[in-house]
Amino acid sequence: MHNEKNIEYGKIAVALRDIKGYDVIIKAIFKKYDIPYFIDDKKPIDNNPLIKAILSVLSVIVDNWQPDDVIECIKSDLFEFSEISDITENYILSRGLRGKNTYKNSENKTCQKIYFLITELCDEFAKCENFKQACKVLCLFLEKNGVKKRLEYIVKETEQKNDFELTNEYSRIWNILLEVIQQIALFLGEEKCSDKIKTAEMLRRLLSAGFAQFKIGFLPARLDSVQIMNIERSRSAENKVLFLIGANEGVIPANFNDNGMLKDAEREELNRLNIILADDSETKVSKENYFVYTTLSLPSDYLYISWTTEDLDGKSTKASHIILRKIKKLFKDIEVKQYKYKPDFYSSPDDSKINNQIKVSTEINSKLFGLDGTFTTSVSQIETYYKCPFSYLVTYGLKVRPRDEAKLKQTDFGSVVHEIAEEISGELFSIPADSPTEAYELLVENAYNKIKENFRFTKYELSEQDTNVLKRVKKYAAKSFRNIRRQVDAGTFKVKGYEVPFNSRGESELKTYSIVPENTTEQLKLINIEGRIDRYDLMEDETGHKYVRVVDYKTSTSSAGITEYDIKAGVALQLITYLNVVVNSFTEKAMTPAGALYYVFDSDIKTVSEHFTVVPESQKIKSYNMTGYVLDDDNVLNGMTGGNSCVIGGSLNKEGKMTFKSKNMLKTKEEFEEMKNIVFSNIEKAATDISKGDFPIKPYNPIRAEKNPCAYCELRSVCAKSSS
Repeated sequence: MHNEKNIEYGKIAVALRDIKGYDVIIKAIFKKYDIPYFIDDKKPIDNNPLIKAILSVLSVIVDNWQPDDVIECIKSDLFEFSEISDITENYILSRGLRGKNTYKNSENKTCQKIYFLITELCDEFAKCENFKQACKVLCLFLEKNGVKKRLEYIVKETEQKNDFELTNEYSRIWNILLEVIQQIALFLGEEKCSDKIKTAEMLRRLLSAGFAQFKIGFLPARLDSVQIMNIERSRSAENKVLFLIGANEGVIPANFNDNGMLKDAEREELNRLNIILADDSETKVSKENYFVYTTLSLPSDYLYISWTTEDLDGKSTKASHIILRKIKKLFKDIEVKQYKYKPDFYSSPDDSKINNQIKVSTEINSKLFGLDGTFTTSVSQIETYYKCPFSYLVTYGLKVRPRDEAKLKQTDFGSVVHEIAEEISGELFSIPADSPTEAYELLVENAYNKIKENFRFTKYELSEQDTNVLKRVKKYAAKSFRNIRRQVDAGTFKVKGYEVPFNSRGESELKTYSIVPENTTEQLKLINIEGRIDRYDLMEDETGHKYVRVVDYKTSTSSAGITEYDIKAGVALQLITYLNVVVNSFTEKAMTPAGALYYVFDSDIKTVSEHFTVVPESQKIKSYNMTGYVLDDDNVLNGMTGGNSCVIGGSLNKEGKMTFKSKNMLKTKEEFEEMKNIVFSNIEKAATDISKGDFPIKPYNPIRAEKNPCAYCELRSVCAKSSS
């Protein structure tokens, strides 16, 4: 557009309903094509290091020196410490430091300093008679420890790097902090302080609430930039070109449902009394229509409106009928074009100077991965390669592992569930179907006691909180196993194997899945896929034909996504591979793939791990429904569900057939075959690239992601890619 029409970037704008859902994509695309841009939005200050440092210091006092709080304080980089923060973090976690005295008696100098630093603050809080004095103590604490000077240094550093966004944020954050503290002192100043712990707790709550009210707006780093704006912030400007994106039904304009308690007459009466209320749905709709009108009126020369025809799960979506109707009414000869989008699954390095093309020599590569012509791998390893090839090299080639921590992790819940599932596989269906939950709890507890030495965390002395969480995990896992029993009993599919390995060692009736690459080399002549299947079930119809479904247990919905997009990208290969491993292992018998499903323990496990209130059993039945793909065959559906919606959702219609809200769940034999071909083609390609020593820094970046794919990578410290 810029080249063809000779239009300055400053005259071009992009408008959308929600910048937050698009910011990662926008940044990646605009940087890729070297287009200057400015996102006209306000940023919350919650993640600023100063804010996190203050709240973590107070949390250390309130929560009795929990490791996460201490580490947060140290890693803010606002206090002067002798050791590098990562070294101290390793020290704290490896020794499982908890409680004030463990830091006092520590050999680590930073741990000693943080002890004296926070203890001094705590002692000063103890002397405070009211919150005005407590606010003064907090300000003096920050100045005394050089926090203000450290912020000034960071501002100069970001200025030199031409990072205008960070410069703006850090130059304003100290004054925002003082403003919030002054407000607390003004309104709560004379309130008496009872003790140092309660003082710190009250300050933490008030500061958190105060900081949540602030958002920082930014000015563009240069005038000649494409403006990215929310339609609510669209303003009159000399825009020649406007791109309105995401103009789908229910998005632009947004739908509003008024579920308030007050009737229109009651709202009018309160308004008459000058009582300010939130907008009702009618007012919201009016404002939304106004935003749309002003946005569409901005450009003088060109207006482009785009929308999606389907979402990432393949569900159909429609254009905003209001916008389309009005535009077509104004412009009779308007042209609507449809584009087939070819997804770019991967993000590009933010810094063009970074050498992201990591190439390992044939000799070293062969030693790292044992490439002697036969490449033995697992599906999870291949998925890791597609998520980021460099991560695969570091994890499976160099065998770098993240440090162990003396606390429960989310991955530990998965280990507990899977190990218990394997242990009780022979007993789960031996107890009566109508047995109470207590019978399943006893089954789980006995299994756990037999295998508890297998778990990473048993070598540490867990905190009381983690111990209680583990108890609750086992309790709610028992409820889930009871529900699994109900699901199996509902249909005619029968469980044939729990935690079944498939490999060349002949440990089960399942066999290694082998692929001969299309182009063999000395390093790669054969690909062997090995692994372990959580569960597979079989059903035999009246003719003797067998159908198979595989079920994979997950403890998080984030790891249980299966979409055609992810399959094509190579990051969701597991279920389809496992399904075909079972089919391939029984070649002497006619067997048809009938289902590739996830069972998610997330409803319980995630809830307990985050210490939230557990949802009542009666409200969670639907959340236990398995997700994935099922063969679109009435016999299979009835055999899988028995007409019961507790298995994969759906309901019986008048004709007695199962129907589903999402037709994307149902797949034909041809579609199952197509998915199989895509999966094994991806496995072959990954194995070929690995054998060539190709490990670029190329993280998978799904379109739906709202965060940088590198933000929480455990290998950030050894990766050259910028995570900003």
